[in-house]
Amino acid sequence: MAGLLVFTVLLPVGRTGALALVLLTLALQFCTEALMTRNYWLGAVCVTPMALLLTELPGYQPAWGLISDRWLDTAVSVAAGLLGCLLVTKPPKRRADRRGAATRGRRSGGGPASAGARHA
Repeated sequence: MAGLLVFTVLLPVGRTGALALVLLTLALQFCTEALMTRNYWLGAVCVTPMALLLTELPGYQPAWGLISDRWLDTAVSVAAGLLGCLLVTKPPKRRADRRGAATRGRRSGGGPASAGARHA
């Protein structure tokens, strides 16, 4: 989302002329190359506005449509990712269940500490 915010800020600058658009694209490409190996997140923040600015090279697109479509795509992707996380992960065991199982193991004489004591 940070990359989309950067694109939203840079789009008016890129619309001032072809030279500004090319220079912004080159600057973002340089930042991507410099940052990607050190910090992937920062590299991705540079890739997103660069890719979206590249769509402006053949001709200007309606700014509101481009930005709103990308924000909608991002929101849907985030929602799908969160839903996937909820569906894939198991719910954590309740703390009382874990304590109860540990206590039952000690009472019955089981567990590693009591096993060593029996052999001694």
